Amino acid sequence: AHELVYRATGSIDVPLCEIEKDRLYSVILEWQGLLIDEKYRPTVAIADGKPTDYSYMDITYLGDAVTVKHFDTLSSLLDAYFAEKDRLEKIHQRGHDLVTLLNNAVARTERKLALQREALLESEKGEEYRKKGDLIIANIYQLKRGMTSFSAIDYYDEECPEVTVELDSRLSPADNAQKYYKLYNKAKKAKEVLTEQIALWEQELVYLESVKTFLAKAQTEEDLVEIRDELYRSGYAARLRGYKPPKQIKPRPMRFTTSGGYELLVGRNNIQNDHLTFKMAEKHDIWFHTKDIPGSHVILVTGGEEPSERDYTEAAAVAAYYSKATADLVAVDYTAVKNIKKPQGAKPGFVIYKTNYTAFVKPMSGEELSENGNG
Repeated sequence: AHELVYRATGSIDVPLCEIEKDRLYSVILEWQGLLIDEKYRPTVAIADGKPTDYSYMDITYLGDAVTVKHFDTLSSLLDAYFAEKDRLEKIHQRGHDLVTLLNNAVARTERKLALQREALLESEKGEEYRKKGDLIIANIYQLKRGMTSFSAIDYYDEECPEVTVELDSRLSPADNAQKYYKLYNKAKKAKEVLTEQIALWEQELVYLESVKTFLAKAQTEEDLVEIRDELYRSGYAARLRGYKPPKQIKPRPMRFTTSGGYELLVGRNNIQNDHLTFKMAEKHDIWFHTKDIPGSHVILVTGGEEPSERDYTEAAAVAAYYSKATADLVAVDYTAVKNIKKPQGAKPGFVIYKTNYTAFVKPMSGEELSENGNG
């Protein structure tokens, strides 16, 4: 029904009363003819590497959000569709503990950040403490022990309003000033520490979100093994009960070929991202990554040549697809590998760069390159 309405109107959300009857009837007659003549074309729609729908005819109503795969017979289609659904379900079940670990870690990190941001706002009162100390010193000649407050002109404000400064009646004016200065210094130090801690926890949150992205796109048991090992090495060993890290895991990035014949390397997780960028790639290769969004590092292997604009666009589109981005048009940064640096002690997958360009592209899976006959 979706397919019929889409072919007649270009949409699946058109009310029946608004559909042009002759056009709909024409589509139905054409469809009927295909059925009578048994001109079937068994088709599976695939989104994010997962089968989402199947039909005995072409599937077009899902648009560019999916890729399609055709089969010779309906039996082979059903076998492949349900076998893949079953395989992915088993992978999902085996990775359930990782999903729980990551969700809990994200929730804890967000709570910590909320508390620290609240404390940072409180530390902003430091300037107010310093101002009150200065006003006490400026007016100390007219203050006496035992006073609970005094009024003064706020010379910090351009309009010079009159403000009230509270005093501790048990302290001398000079001691009151020192009390405010101590509060100011304490708030200043807290602000510095909190600013640093908030930046670290924000990076941790970005890291956790990147792992969640890779876990959601996991296609094989090997993907789960590598993600589990990455979390272990990133300090989450205590939450991986009974886990024993393997002696060695050989990174196996995804490989595709652009229209111009250039190889594309795509990381399946953050460990692979680091391996691609700093071990496998040459300095003259081109590095791609979604702008400010977790995702795969993508390397366009140039061999020292200058790829075409289409090759650049395809590489950026693949980087957009293998990321957390959901928009129709995604910003992707790209630069030569030699410009990518990794800060000391940074989490897996985290890099910094300054010299780069930004492309705005429509996401495209690597498989689409192969299906278009490009590799």
